[in-house]
Amino acid sequence: MMYSDSSMCILHQQMFFIGIKGINSFAMSV
Repeated sequence: MMYSDSSMCILHQQMFFIGIKGINSFAMSV
């Protein structure tokens, strides 16, 4: 259970980080 929660948390953090990078790169290109 702990492993599942931690893996989901890491996945969520990675998705959030990728989203921030995408927004930043989009803002820079504009």
